[in-house]
Amino acid sequence: MRTAPARLGELLEKRGQVTREQLLRALRNQKVLGGRLGTCLLEIEAITEEQLCSALVEQYGVPCATPEDLRGIPDDVLGMLPAKIAKRCQAIAFQASTTQVKVALSDARNLAYQDEISFVVGKRIRWHVAPELRLIEALEKHYGEECPSRLAKLLDKMNRSRFLWARESAAAMATAPFPAGDQLQWDTRIAGVAAPAPAASPDSLAAVSGELPHFQHQTLDLPTLSALAVPPGFPAPPAAPAPEPVATPATLAAPTAPAQLLAAGSATPAKAPQPPFAAPEPHRRLTVDEAEQRLLQPRERDDVARVLLDFAAGLVARAVMFVVRKEEVAAWLWSGEAFDPAKLAALRLNLKQPSLFVGLKEDGAYFRGPLSKLPAHVALAACFAAPAIAGDVLVLPVKVKERLVAALLVEPRLASGAELASADLADLQRVIAKAEIAFELCIMRSKLRKA
Repeated sequence: MRTAPARLGELLEKRGQVTREQLLRALRNQKVLGGRLGTCLLEIEAITEEQLCSALVEQYGVPCATPEDLRGIPDDVLGMLPAKIAKRCQAIAFQASTTQVKVALSDARNLAYQDEISFVVGKRIRWHVAPELRLIEALEKHYGEECPSRLAKLLDKMNRSRFLWARESAAAMATAPFPAGDQLQWDTRIAGVAAPAPAASPDSLAAVSGELPHFQHQTLDLPTLSALAVPPGFPAPPAAPAPEPVATPATLAAPTAPAQLLAAGSATPAKAPQPPFAAPEPHRRLTVDEAEQRLLQPRERDDVARVLLDFAAGLVARAVMFVVRKEEVAAWLWSGEAFDPAKLAALRLNLKQPSLFVGLKEDGAYFRGPLSKLPAHVALAACFAAPAIAGDVLVLPVKVKERLVAALLVEPRLASGAELASADLADLQRVIAKAEIAFELCIMRSKLRKA
């Protein structure tokens, strides 16, 4: 015979993790706003997410699914639980083997839900509990369930805290900063994919991701510096220094010009010292055909956004991809140096307020020019460290069926002072047009899974 689970509030108060005043305040909010008590306690910052998960484990007597468990879920596992049942029961299947399936619910003792899910799945189920907030986040990600704005704000705050904590941990462990120009920087709170960790050399510390542990980690196919050709006009990287010649009577008598110094025991003149490498090598530029090939079979929207940013990174020094969700614009992922990652990750612009993004909704519109002194533009400019954002920016919309879903911001003036060639801009617009089709394909696949 199953006993009723202990009340969450009483359990947390007994642990000394909440006060009676905090508990009463959360209960009042729950009565007005709805939702589960754990969500209301998180809203008033009475407890941490880790404390809530620990209490849920004790309350229900089953393991707790972590945020990472609910993010990188394979399609075949998601398909075991139809979207209608997942949304109604507020449950999600997140891991499967040949004999059992792991399913997380916000109410892990609801026998009616368990019976319905067991009948549909047809396998032995290992039940897990998960905070209401994380289950709604997973349902939005995998099934397109709309997340209420109240919970979206709370998720944003919690994920940003995890992001900043991860960055501080990475900074404390690293002995030197990673080179800023060798790989893309990702805001995976929006994008849904965590940044791939750089490959660690045998004599260096293990790389630590400073980004959000969001969804499934995937490897980016980024060019390495060794694979890139040195463009015309750039000095070649310095060669390994020649060994210091041994001073002998013969060498002392020889001319002292660097090109004539001989290494001891060698008849080959030692190379003259090379000038320092003056500028970093740019990203290898993708061709339109290469971008199209990568857009043919996108698994999710993040794959499409990465192709767009990869292509832009081969043209300009800095680029930012923005995602548009309802009436809000947020940084999705970005490429280049001289950003303030914390500010960019936290940037939120309301489409109801004046900004360059508002006009992008119009048919055929794009933005080209300097940023005016609007509050939204000031907040955007603050995300660019030295050098500051260029006086001339180009923002191109990405639309699906006339609906604005994303935007790409680039600085069209190159470091040399030259303008981005018109042919390059035409190629960028062609890739955006193909990306719009790929975004629509991702949406159609999502609808098929829900049908």
